[in-house]
Amino acid sequence: MISFAQNQLNQYQPRDDYKELLDLTIIYLGGVPEKRTLLRMPPGLHRARWMPKSMYCLKIFLFRHQLKMTKKEEKGIKDVCIFSVMIYFKYWYQASVSSSAPRNDWQLLKDLIIFENINPALSKVALKKIIGHLWYLSEELVSFAFFDDEIALDTKQKMV
Repeated sequence: MISFAQNQLNQYQPRDDYKELLDLTIIYLGGVPEKRTLLRMPPGLHRARWMPKSMYCLKIFLFRHQLKMTKKEEKGIKDVCIFSVMIYFKYWYQASVSSSAPRNDWQLLKDLIIFENINPALSKVALKKIIGHLWYLSEELVSFAFFDDEIALDTKQKMV
């Protein structure tokens, strides 16, 4: 995941908070960002945006020894960080590549099933939420997979 985050930082990121989230991910995983990192004041929270909440959680976790938290609060923060860093961020950063969407959605579902071994309750909630957003997958939209360079030619031939 560190190499994925560093590769994303080398690509164009349209917003500073996207870059900061990648830097926080690298730091959380024990890496060192290639460029100097400034931790900014957390952005405003909004119900529709998960990214500021994830950034808050990562910052709280990184500075948890300077804060007074109950064990339950610390576990909750840690759970959000693990889920965000190990599962969700990778797919969120790749979401703009429509040709990869069918493969990424399928892989996300498989990763959430594997994540059940780490956190069954969170995996169950995330799977239910993600499955509710798969309504748009259809035979027509799955055809984007034909333009995905990561899918082998023989697999594409079987799809035809």
